[in-house]
Amino acid sequence: MIRNNQTIRNRVGMKFIRSTAPLLFLLMILACDSDNPICGIDGTAVEENGIILTLRQKADSPPAHVSVLLKADMKSDVGRNVPLTNLRASNFTIFENDSRISVESDHAIVPKPGVFISHTLLLLDLSGSILEDSASLEKLKDASTKFIDAIIPASNSEGFGEIDMAIDWFDGEQKLHQLVPFTTNADALRDGIKRIREGISRDRSTNLNGAVIDGAKKVKDMTGIEDGVVSIGALAIFTDGKDQAARKSQRKALEAVDDASQESVSIYTVGLGNEIDKSTLRAFGKDGFFFADDIEELAAEFEEIATQINDDVNSHYLVEYCSPKRNGDHSLKIVVSYQNLDGSITTCFDADDFRGGCELHKTSILARTTKRRSDD
Repeated sequence: MIRNNQTIRNRVGMKFIRSTAPLLFLLMILACDSDNPICGIDGTAVEENGIILTLRQKADSPPAHVSVLLKADMKSDVGRNVPLTNLRASNFTIFENDSRISVESDHAIVPKPGVFISHTLLLLDLSGSILEDSASLEKLKDASTKFIDAIIPASNSEGFGEIDMAIDWFDGEQKLHQLVPFTTNADALRDGIKRIREGISRDRSTNLNGAVIDGAKKVKDMTGIEDGVVSIGALAIFTDGKDQAARKSQRKALEAVDDASQESVSIYTVGLGNEIDKSTLRAFGKDGFFFADDIEELAAEFEEIATQINDDVNSHYLVEYCSPKRNGDHSLKIVVSYQNLDGSITTCFDADDFRGGCELHKTSILARTTKRRSDD
């Protein structure tokens, strides 16, 4: 993740997420043999008996910490799967090499505060037709403003600082145009939307494939873990047309979407009118595709995407515990049970260099980042 560490600490304000929230947090990237079939692959989703678990990140570190960041969804036979946003420690069970880990003796699942940020990029198609109709442009601006209001927490709310947002736009040119850089300031985002005018674009073509590639990479590059800050991302793409510029292929755009989705990035698309290619936008929007027949429906679609982004943020969990293992590679199975449903995911960890003295409440991210802040 390429990011200024001090900027992140200032933005997040080292906010502590309340212990009842479903977000638990990560220590460092896992050193695990990627050729080992039990390890799994980041982004792998497994569904068993109604619950889908997606592996996002893995970590281990001496003296004996093991951490796995995952996303939990409830399978739906109709439409999109339902993010599980209210799981607690009691919903999780951990197995090492098929043997259950004792929660009481090993602090197996620790619901503790952490440092977390979610990055959302709104990517708007301003390539021509929307700009030619002042009434349609105003409705797009209104829908975008509602999206901002639904995504960014109020400055006096408990969640302020945990979510930031940026706005870019595209037309037929090769590169994205930045409207507002990533910020937690909703007023700055609204002001950016107000600056959109009919003459903002000089290229009436549409570089949709290129925009998808660049937008996905931009968000992906901001995800990961740095100095104890866990970052995930979301990309919301609006268009009312097809790719016309042919600067990049659809295959390359789909590869960029797949690559980003494996790095904790959720991608949504919303199409307007009859000139879009629904199948293409559905393929780009791996986490949701929305369609508006006319501009009047656009605000509702934007607000629905914002709701799904917030639900996706709150369906991420970090399972962290102290392992009793002291050497070698070991399988790690996490089982989630909710109501009458369950699901599991299997990965692995490397216990070389593990030793005694693992106490999460003394060596967690919270303790280390709090100390660093006091030293700055």
